[in-house]
Amino acid sequence: MKTLPSLNALRALDAALRSGSVTAAAKRLSVTPGAVSHQIRLLEDTFGCKLLERNGRLLTPTAAAREGEALLRDGFERISQAAESFRRAGDPNSLAVSLSGSLAARWMVFHAESFFRQWPDVDLRFRAHWGAPDLASEGVDLAIRFGRGGFPGYKEKRLTSEVFFPVCSQEFLLRNPSIGAPSDIASRHLLHVDSSALSYDYPTWPDWLKQVGYKKRINERAGHTYRSDELSLRNARFGKGLALGYSTLIQTDLQRGVLIRPFPEIMASSLGYHLIYSDAALERPVVAAFADWLTQAMGASAASVSPE
Repeated sequence: MKTLPSLNALRALDAALRSGSVTAAAKRLSVTPGAVSHQIRLLEDTFGCKLLERNGRLLTPTAAAREGEALLRDGFERISQAAESFRRAGDPNSLAVSLSGSLAARWMVFHAESFFRQWPDVDLRFRAHWGAPDLASEGVDLAIRFGRGGFPGYKEKRLTSEVFFPVCSQEFLLRNPSIGAPSDIASRHLLHVDSSALSYDYPTWPDWLKQVGYKKRINERAGHTYRSDELSLRNARFGKGLALGYSTLIQTDLQRGVLIRPFPEIMASSLGYHLIYSDAALERPVVAAFADWLTQAMGASAASVSPE
Protein backbone atom coordinates (compact mmCIF):
# COMPACT_ATOMS: atom_id res chain seq x y z
CA MET A 1 0.00 0.00 0.00
CA LYS A 2 1.29 3.43 -0.86
CA THR A 3 2.38 5.65 2.04
CA LEU A 4 -0.47 7.96 3.05
CA PRO A 5 0.10 11.63 3.83
CA SER A 6 -0.49 12.96 7.31
CA LEU A 7 -4.05 12.29 8.50
CA ASN A 8 -3.97 15.59 10.43
CA ALA A 9 -3.05 17.42 7.24
CA LEU A 10 -5.89 15.76 5.34
CA ARG A 11 -8.28 16.72 8.16
CA ALA A 12 -7.10 20.31 7.91
CA LEU A 13 -7.72 20.34 4.16
CA ASP A 14 -11.16 18.75 4.58
CA ALA A 15 -12.11 21.31 7.24
CA ALA A 16 -10.91 24.19 5.05
CA LEU A 17 -12.86 22.90 2.04
CA ARG A 18 -16.01 22.47 4.13
CA SER A 19 -15.84 25.87 5.84
CA GLY A 20 -14.26 28.01 3.13
CA SER A 21 -11.76 29.76 5.41
CA VAL A 22 -8.68 28.95 7.48
CA THR A 23 -10.16 30.65 10.57
CA ALA A 24 -13.36 28.64 10.44
CA ALA A 25 -11.41 25.43 9.80
CA ALA A 26 -9.18 26.15 12.80
CA LYS A 27 -12.24 26.68 15.00
CA ARG A 28 -13.74 23.40 13.76
CA LEU A 29 -10.52 21.53 14.62
CA SER A 30 -9.74 23.47 17.83
CA VAL A 31 -6.31 24.54 16.57
CA THR A 32 -4.77 27.82 15.44
CA PRO A 33 -5.22 29.22 11.91
CA GLY A 34 -1.46 29.02 11.51
CA ALA A 35 -1.55 25.28 12.20
CA VAL A 36 -4.20 24.76 9.50
CA SER A 37 -2.20 26.76 6.95
CA HIS A 38 0.95 24.83 7.81
CA GLN A 39 -0.76 21.44 7.34
CA ILE A 40 -2.20 22.47 3.97
CA ARG A 41 1.23 23.68 2.79
CA LEU A 42 2.65 20.29 3.78
CA LEU A 43 0.08 18.59 1.55
CA GLU A 44 0.82 20.94 -1.34
CA ASP A 45 4.54 20.17 -1.00
CA THR A 46 3.80 16.44 -0.81
CA PHE A 47 1.54 16.39 -3.88
CA GLY A 48 3.43 19.02 -5.83
CA CYS A 49 0.31 21.04 -6.68
CA LYS A 50 -1.65 23.98 -5.37
CA LEU A 51 -4.81 22.99 -3.47
CA LEU A 52 -6.26 26.29 -2.25
CA GLU A 53 -6.21 29.85 -3.56
CA ARG A 54 -6.63 32.73 -1.15
CA ASN A 55 -9.17 35.45 -1.91
CA GLY A 56 -8.93 37.75 1.06
CA ARG A 57 -10.13 35.71 4.01
CA LEU A 58 -11.86 33.17 1.80
CA LEU A 59 -10.33 30.07 0.25
CA THR A 60 -11.11 28.83 -3.24
CA PRO A 61 -10.32 25.20 -4.07
CA THR A 62 -8.20 24.65 -7.16
CA ALA A 63 -9.18 22.18 -9.86
CA ALA A 64 -6.99 19.56 -8.17
CA ALA A 65 -8.76 20.08 -4.83
CA ARG A 66 -12.21 19.98 -6.42
CA GLU A 67 -11.36 16.69 -8.12
CA GLY A 68 -10.47 15.01 -4.83
CA GLU A 69 -12.84 16.85 -2.46
CA ALA A 70 -15.74 14.39 -2.65
CA LEU A 71 -13.42 11.40 -2.22
CA LEU A 72 -11.74 13.04 0.77
CA ARG A 73 -15.08 13.79 2.42
CA ASP A 74 -16.32 10.27 1.74
CA GLY A 75 -13.12 8.86 3.20
CA PHE A 76 -13.54 10.70 6.50
CA GLU A 77 -17.20 9.70 6.67
CA ARG A 78 -16.21 6.07 6.19
CA ILE A 79 -13.55 6.37 8.89
CA SER A 80 -16.21 7.79 11.19
CA GLN A 81 -18.53 4.88 10.36
CA ALA A 82 -15.74 2.38 10.99
CA ALA A 83 -15.02 4.00 14.37
CA GLU A 84 -18.72 3.78 15.25
CA SER A 85 -18.68 0.10 14.26
CA PHE A 86 -15.68 -0.52 16.51
CA ARG A 87 -17.40 1.30 19.39
CA ARG A 88 -20.52 -0.84 18.98
CA ALA A 89 -18.41 -4.00 18.89
CA GLY A 90 -16.68 -2.95 22.10
CA ASP A 91 -19.96 -2.16 23.87
CA PRO A 92 -22.35 -5.12 23.94
CA ASN A 93 -25.20 -2.85 25.08
CA SER A 94 -25.02 -0.36 22.22
CA LEU A 95 -27.63 -0.47 19.46
CA ALA A 96 -28.25 1.86 16.50
CA VAL A 97 -31.42 1.73 14.41
CA SER A 98 -32.25 3.61 11.22
CA LEU A 99 -35.88 4.60 10.60
CA SER A 100 -37.96 7.35 9.05
CA GLY A 101 -38.59 10.53 11.00
CA SER A 102 -42.35 9.98 10.81
CA LEU A 103 -42.13 6.50 12.36
CA ALA A 104 -39.80 7.80 15.06
CA ALA A 105 -42.13 10.68 15.94
CA ARG A 106 -45.51 8.97 15.49
CA TRP A 107 -44.81 5.46 16.82
CA MET A 108 -41.38 4.75 18.30
CA VAL A 109 -41.46 7.61 20.81
CA PHE A 110 -44.66 6.16 22.32
CA HIS A 111 -43.57 2.50 22.39
CA ALA A 112 -39.81 2.33 23.04
CA GLU A 113 -40.32 2.58 26.79
CA SER A 114 -41.57 -1.02 26.87
CA PHE A 115 -38.25 -2.14 25.36
CA PHE A 116 -36.25 -0.17 27.94
CA ARG A 117 -38.20 -1.80 30.75
CA GLN A 118 -36.87 -5.14 29.54
CA TRP A 119 -33.38 -3.88 28.64
CA PRO A 120 -32.71 -0.85 30.88
CA ASP A 121 -28.95 -0.78 30.23
CA VAL A 122 -29.13 -0.60 26.44
CA ASP A 123 -27.68 2.50 24.75
CA LEU A 124 -30.29 2.73 21.98
CA ARG A 125 -29.77 5.35 19.27
CA PHE A 126 -32.09 6.20 16.40
CA ARG A 127 -30.94 7.63 13.07
CA ALA A 128 -33.51 9.36 10.87
CA HIS A 129 -33.33 8.03 7.32
CA TRP A 130 -36.00 7.16 4.75
CA GLY A 131 -34.09 6.13 1.62
CA ALA A 132 -32.74 2.75 0.58
CA PRO A 133 -31.06 1.08 3.57
CA ASP A 134 -27.27 0.94 3.76
CA LEU A 135 -26.43 -0.35 7.23
CA ALA A 136 -22.68 0.16 6.88
CA SER A 137 -22.76 3.74 5.61
CA GLU A 138 -25.48 4.71 8.10
CA GLY A 139 -23.50 3.14 10.93
CA VAL A 140 -26.48 1.15 12.24
CA ASP A 141 -27.26 -2.40 13.29
CA LEU A 142 -30.82 -2.51 11.93
CA ALA A 143 -33.10 -0.48 9.67
CA ILE A 144 -36.87 -0.16 9.47
CA ARG A 145 -38.36 0.74 6.10
CA PHE A 146 -41.87 1.14 4.70
CA GLY A 147 -42.84 -0.29 1.34
CA ARG A 148 -43.48 -3.57 -0.44
CA GLY A 149 -40.17 -5.17 0.50
CA GLY A 150 -37.26 -6.21 -1.63
CA PHE A 151 -34.10 -4.59 -0.26
CA PRO A 152 -31.07 -6.02 -2.11
CA GLY A 153 -28.10 -7.16 -0.08
CA TYR A 154 -29.93 -7.71 3.21
CA LYS A 155 -32.24 -10.06 5.01
CA GLU A 156 -35.66 -8.63 5.77
CA LYS A 157 -38.65 -9.47 7.91
CA ARG A 158 -42.12 -8.06 7.35
CA LEU A 159 -43.37 -6.41 10.52
CA THR A 160 -46.82 -5.20 9.46
CA SER A 161 -49.31 -5.46 6.63
CA GLU A 162 -51.01 -2.09 6.55
CA VAL A 163 -54.64 -1.26 5.83
CA PHE A 164 -55.64 2.21 4.68
CA PHE A 165 -58.70 4.23 5.65
CA PRO A 166 -59.88 7.86 5.69
CA VAL A 167 -59.07 10.00 8.73
CA CYS A 168 -59.79 13.59 9.63
CA SER A 169 -60.08 15.84 12.66
CA GLN A 170 -63.27 16.22 14.66
CA GLU A 171 -63.16 19.93 13.78
CA PHE A 172 -63.22 19.16 10.05
CA LEU A 173 -66.21 16.85 10.43
CA LEU A 174 -68.12 19.46 12.43
CA ARG A 175 -67.50 22.00 9.65
CA ASN A 176 -68.72 19.50 7.05
CA PRO A 177 -71.79 17.81 8.60
CA SER A 178 -73.03 16.65 5.19
CA ILE A 179 -70.28 14.00 5.08
CA GLY A 180 -71.94 10.89 6.44
CA ALA A 181 -70.78 8.25 3.97
CA PRO A 182 -68.05 7.85 1.34
CA SER A 183 -70.60 8.83 -1.33
CA ASP A 184 -70.77 12.29 0.30
CA ILE A 185 -67.09 13.03 -0.27
CA ALA A 186 -66.33 15.93 -2.60
CA SER A 187 -63.00 16.31 -4.38
CA ARG A 188 -62.28 19.55 -2.52
CA HIS A 189 -62.32 17.67 0.80
CA LEU A 190 -59.37 15.42 -0.05
CA LEU A 191 -55.69 15.47 0.86
CA HIS A 192 -53.46 13.57 -1.58
CA VAL A 193 -49.92 12.13 -1.45
CA ASP A 194 -47.59 12.60 -4.42
CA SER A 195 -45.88 9.21 -4.80
CA SER A 196 -43.19 10.53 -7.16
CA ALA A 197 -41.00 11.37 -4.16
CA LEU A 198 -41.46 7.91 -2.61
CA SER A 199 -40.03 4.48 -3.40
CA TYR A 200 -43.53 2.97 -3.58
CA ASP A 201 -46.98 3.95 -4.85
CA TYR A 202 -49.02 5.44 -2.03
CA PRO A 203 -52.71 4.48 -2.35
CA THR A 204 -54.94 7.09 -3.96
CA TRP A 205 -58.51 8.07 -3.22
CA PRO A 206 -59.75 6.37 -6.43
CA ASP A 207 -57.94 3.21 -5.21
CA TRP A 208 -59.77 3.34 -1.89
CA LEU A 209 -63.18 4.14 -3.39
CA LYS A 210 -62.87 1.29 -5.89
CA GLN A 211 -61.82 -1.29 -3.30
CA VAL A 212 -64.63 -0.41 -0.88
CA GLY A 213 -67.21 -0.58 -3.65
CA TYR A 214 -68.01 3.05 -4.50
CA LYS A 215 -67.96 4.24 -8.11
CA LYS A 216 -67.68 7.92 -7.30
CA ARG A 217 -65.39 9.90 -9.62
CA ILE A 218 -62.70 11.96 -7.92
CA ASN A 219 -60.87 14.91 -9.40
CA GLU A 220 -57.35 14.37 -8.11
CA ARG A 221 -56.34 17.87 -9.12
CA ALA A 222 -58.80 19.26 -6.57
CA GLY A 223 -57.98 19.34 -2.88
CA HIS A 224 -54.35 19.53 -1.77
CA THR A 225 -51.37 17.33 -2.67
CA TYR A 226 -48.33 16.77 -0.43
CA ARG A 227 -44.92 15.21 -0.95
CA SER A 228 -45.24 12.72 1.90
CA ASP A 229 -47.82 10.84 3.93
CA GLU A 230 -46.67 12.64 7.08
CA LEU A 231 -47.45 16.06 5.57
CA SER A 232 -50.85 14.85 4.42
CA LEU A 233 -51.68 13.48 7.88
CA ARG A 234 -50.34 16.59 9.57
CA ASN A 235 -52.74 18.74 7.60
CA ALA A 236 -55.56 16.33 8.44
CA ARG A 237 -54.76 16.89 12.11
CA PHE A 238 -55.09 20.63 11.50
CA GLY A 239 -58.56 20.18 10.04
CA LYS A 240 -57.60 20.77 6.41
CA GLY A 241 -59.40 17.74 4.97
CA LEU A 242 -59.63 13.97 4.69
CA ALA A 243 -56.40 11.98 4.41
CA LEU A 244 -55.73 8.32 3.74
CA GLY A 245 -53.89 6.97 6.75
CA TYR A 246 -52.60 3.56 7.71
CA SER A 247 -52.81 1.69 10.96
CA THR A 248 -49.32 1.86 12.50
CA LEU A 249 -48.56 5.50 11.81
CA ILE A 250 -51.83 6.92 13.18
CA GLN A 251 -52.61 4.49 16.01
CA THR A 252 -51.66 7.02 18.68
CA ASP A 253 -53.58 9.85 16.97
CA LEU A 254 -56.70 7.69 16.95
CA GLN A 255 -56.30 6.68 20.59
CA ARG A 256 -55.87 10.31 21.66
CA GLY A 257 -58.71 11.59 19.49
CA VAL A 258 -56.44 13.81 17.41
CA LEU A 259 -57.76 12.00 14.33
CA ILE A 260 -61.00 10.07 13.89
CA ARG A 261 -62.28 7.59 11.33
CA PRO A 262 -65.44 9.01 9.72
CA PHE A 263 -66.17 5.72 7.88
CA PRO A 264 -65.47 2.08 8.82
CA GLU A 265 -64.44 0.94 5.32
CA ILE A 266 -60.81 -0.09 4.88
CA MET A 267 -58.53 -0.88 1.96
CA ALA A 268 -56.06 -3.75 2.16
CA SER A 269 -52.61 -3.12 0.67
CA SER A 270 -49.30 -4.83 -0.03
CA LEU A 271 -47.46 -2.11 1.89
CA GLY A 272 -45.98 -2.54 5.33
CA TYR A 273 -42.97 -1.98 7.58
CA HIS A 274 -39.93 -4.23 7.18
CA LEU A 275 -37.00 -4.94 9.46
CA ILE A 276 -33.71 -4.87 7.50
CA TYR A 277 -30.75 -6.74 8.98
CA SER A 278 -27.75 -8.99 8.44
CA ASP A 279 -27.25 -12.40 10.01
CA ALA A 280 -24.06 -11.15 11.66
CA ALA A 281 -25.93 -8.33 13.44
CA LEU A 282 -28.46 -10.73 14.95
CA GLU A 283 -25.63 -12.67 16.59
CA ARG A 284 -25.44 -9.85 19.14
CA PRO A 285 -27.97 -10.55 21.93
CA VAL A 286 -29.09 -6.94 22.24
CA VAL A 287 -29.80 -6.71 18.51
CA ALA A 288 -31.73 -9.98 18.49
CA ALA A 289 -33.71 -8.83 21.55
CA PHE A 290 -34.68 -5.55 19.90
CA ALA A 291 -35.70 -7.37 16.70
CA ASP A 292 -37.94 -9.72 18.70
CA TRP A 293 -39.48 -6.83 20.68
CA LEU A 294 -40.09 -4.80 17.53
CA THR A 295 -41.77 -7.72 15.76
CA GLN A 296 -44.20 -8.21 18.64
CA ALA A 297 -44.81 -4.52 19.35
CA MET A 298 -45.48 -3.48 15.76
CA GLY A 299 -47.66 -6.51 15.12
CA ALA A 300 -49.78 -5.71 18.17
CA SER A 301 -49.91 -2.04 17.23
CA ALA A 302 -51.19 -2.71 13.73
CA ALA A 303 -53.74 -5.24 14.99
CA SER A 304 -55.12 -2.75 17.54
CA VAL A 305 -56.59 -0.61 14.74
CA SER A 306 -59.47 -2.91 13.95
CA PRO A 307 -61.19 -2.97 10.57
CA GLU A 308 -64.54 -2.48 12.35
